[in-house]
Amino acid sequence: MTPVETTGHAPKHAALLEYLDRKGVAFWFSKKVQVGAAPTGRVEVVMADGAPVLVMVPEGASVDLERVGKLVGSRDVRLAKKEDLMAHKVRPIPPAGFGKLLGVTLVCDSALLEEARVRVPSGVPELFVELDSEDFQALEKPVVGELTVAAKQQRRTA
Repeated sequence: MTPVETTGHAPKHAALLEYLDRKGVAFWFSKKVQVGAAPTGRVEVVMADGAPVLVMVPEGASVDLERVGKLVGSRDVRLAKKEDLMAHKVRPIPPAGFGKLLGVTLVCDSALLEEARVRVPSGVPELFVELDSEDFQALEKPVVGELTVAAKQQRRTA
């Protein structure tokens, strides 16, 4: 894999780099458009009973808020507004897919973790952290389940 130039993003990545280094996780940065790349996650921030939760689903998928609520045990789940993020100091915007780093729960769609590697949003548009799926799960300990509207509809038709 070709290394990605990240010099212009160094200040935004300092905490992420330190976190991954401290945990001894092998990773690299990759750009959004790459042929044959690992599955790419997209992060949405939702408010679950008033608390921010990161939800990572496959790129292009829609989050099923009802399923997220069931997985985290919350009745009131909605997409977060910018004011919610600021009030709870959830940064960067766009959010990175590392809940432990941000101090919030991460809920991850199981489809993203089926491959050997996963690409996780870094917090900088079009730049991802690629790492082993097992390392990501050990590092983040996400709540895992089927979180997309498409997954819900497929079960209904089966």
